Amino acid sequence: MRRADFTTGPWPYLLLALVLAAVFANGLWGGFLWDDQATVVDNVRTHGLSHVPELLGWGEGRFRYRVMRDLSYTIDYAVGGLNPAVYHFFNVLYHALTSFLVFALARRLTGSGAAALWAGLLFAVHPVHVDAVTYISGRRDVLSTLFYLASVWGWLNYRERGTGPWLALAFGVGALAVLTKEMAATLPAAWFLVDLWRERERGLGVVAGAAAALSRHWRLYGAGAVAAAGFIGYVVVFQNTAAGVPPHGGSWPANFMTEAMVMAYGVRLFLFPQPLLLDYQGYFDPVTSGADPRLWAALVALALLAALGGWLAARSRSAGFAVHWVWITWLPVAQIIPHLELFAEHYLYLPSVGLCILGGMGLAALGRLRIGGAAALAVGMSVVALLGVRTWDRNRDFADPVTVFEAQYRVHPEGIRSGNNLALAYQEAGRLAEARDAWLRYLKARSADVKAWEALGTVLRGLKDGPGAVTAYRRAVELDDKEVGAWVGLGIAFQMVGDPGRAEAAFRRVLALDPEDGDAWNNLGVLSMMRGAVAEAEAAFSRAIDAPRPPGDAYLNLARVRISQGRCGLAAGLLRDALARGVVHADSPYLARIRGQLAGACGGGG
Repeated sequence: MRRADFTTGPWPYLLLALVLAAVFANGLWGGFLWDDQATVVDNVRTHGLSHVPELLGWGEGRFRYRVMRDLSYTIDYAVGGLNPAVYHFFNVLYHALTSFLVFALARRLTGSGAAALWAGLLFAVHPVHVDAVTYISGRRDVLSTLFYLASVWGWLNYRERGTGPWLALAFGVGALAVLTKEMAATLPAAWFLVDLWRERERGLGVVAGAAAALSRHWRLYGAGAVAAAGFIGYVVVFQNTAAGVPPHGGSWPANFMTEAMVMAYGVRLFLFPQPLLLDYQGYFDPVTSGADPRLWAALVALALLAALGGWLAARSRSAGFAVHWVWITWLPVAQIIPHLELFAEHYLYLPSVGLCILGGMGLAALGRLRIGGAAALAVGMSVVALLGVRTWDRNRDFADPVTVFEAQYRVHPEGIRSGNNLALAYQEAGRLAEARDAWLRYLKARSADVKAWEALGTVLRGLKDGPGAVTAYRRAVELDDKEVGAWVGLGIAFQMVGDPGRAEAAFRRVLALDPEDGDAWNNLGVLSMMRGAVAEAEAAFSRAIDAPRPPGDAYLNLARVRISQGRCGLAAGLLRDALARGVVHADSPYLARIRGQLAGACGGGG
């Protein structure tokens, strides 16, 4: 009986889908994290297909970039509203389709079903991809790579079949790739790489093959390059995405020495994916001296990798394709134009296609050695299993803001945003004692952070620690006496400790800075009520609800004044207005008390 070949037909796709689903299943139930708030939750342009014209920038005088990512979010919203599980599901679906294309492309390039299947499996389960797949805002890399690979696939078919539809596919989905993420602008180089691979099939060397490809098809490469360069220029210059970021380390030599270290780190992270971080800001100290041992370690590692890549490329055109793929697709994030993120794991998503093809070829080659097919299979399965377990474990970090920032803090406690984000996550989750401890740890290292002192004061108020809140807010206004939020908090803290005089002085300071601050007027009204000055209180509450950002309590406080004056109709109208404006929730306990007072005093509930 002939043994079944699981590298042909539907079997490899089924296997990839099953393995990928098993590895990423626990990532489907996480919530919205970090950038998700801006890109999805607060981005009303993605909330339904009716917003598509806005999303495209029509009527705003400029075209939006990354529009395909945002359009994909409108599909998610149409399916499940703001249910994060729907967004996670589509991320995993796009990752699965990308993994299928990695397998299909690797099989065409290598001619080996085994090498292609190993490449697809490595790509499907690698933990360095969690940042792109399990993090909803990572959609940009997954979807862009899907379109990128589809374009390369179309170009390959065009070269082999010479038909126009394949060329149209290559250009069409290539445009979608660039409109999903600018990193895809290297596509013309990837097309050239396909042609070089085909020229080498004719027995030409790398240099001769490159010359032949250029001489035959330079018009198409040129058209693609001009379009890509024009779009990148638009994004960088007109959209100002670089935002004037200076060279890392303060000079261009330091910038590129630092990038050499980072690139070596990225390759190491692919081979040994530990540790993993959501945010690498501040993780790398810039290399500012040629004598830095980190630079030399990186240069030696990169030289060895380059030598290995050159040796492989000279002996195998498929390996050469994979080697060149890595550096071509890494170039857009190589800090040639510096940007704030010196490194992120999602940068590796597209370049890792080449690394996975090399890995798949290596695992397939093991089966041809003396160790035997069964032993080689065991090695490959062990590698995939270990990577899959690490991915499963990493997915758990993305369950909610607390878990992801706890993981971040464990790996990089000195990070620019690690302590700050963890403290905020605890605070937003209502874990105030942990938030207090996190803010105190953070402020030991960054004692001049005004917002952190203000946040600590707010947490201490929640813990009913009035004296501690006074101390925290005082420190904030000492650092910046124009910080309105800190002055408001200080006034409330003084109220907590029974010092109305200083509380009023704090609120008066707020109004000197911002005469339209609703919180200050509302709190001045409360102080007036405490001393029996009803007319002053009524005037202050009226100013509060007329403010640009009226606090909900001001409506309820003014309603209470009106009830005490027997003006029940006006009080009921205030309650209705507060609910209609959404500044007061229907289940507010304070609202229930005011309604009870209204019913008792006036015989109605408003």
